Amino acid sequence: MEANAADTALQLACIETMSSLVGNRFHGLRMFAEARGAARIDAAMRVHVDDPVLQTKGVRALACAIQWPEDLREKSGFDIHSAIALTKCAMSRHVEDAELQRATLEALSKYLGGVDCVEEVKADGCAGMVKVVMTRHRDEERVQTWGKAVLDALGGDREWEPRNGQ
Repeated sequence: MEANAADTALQLACIETMSSLVGNRFHGLRMFAEARGAARIDAAMRVHVDDPVLQTKGVRALACAIQWPEDLREKSGFDIHSAIALTKCAMSRHVEDAELQRATLEALSKYLGGVDCVEEVKADGCAGMVKVVMTRHRDEERVQTWGKAVLDALGGDREWEPRNGQ
């Protein structure tokens, strides 16, 4: 991944391969951690900010790390602060992509449920962005469900709903 950082297709294939490797097997997770997989995904997401498929896969892969043991998160190069920033960046850059929005909202919900990062997620108008996404994707049930979960965790109005097409 490092040698071919500009190759979007290769980066995407590597993220998919690493995600498959981890799966639900602890041995695969250890191998992922030893290869500093989270740091590699982080780097790919930073280079390919305009590729919604890579962003979707990256957001999902990084969000899984919240459930890993701390030593494996650290060994893999997972950085919660970077993961949150990348997730919010993907959310704001790709408002029209429903699949990516489902992934970003689910990831934010995981981060909010796993560690004390409410203020970090809330920063930079995240609640407003969640509302924009929910308004744009009002017919996407999972966007609405995850959006409400995020708003609730941020201390916002979980029952908020878009009004009159706005």
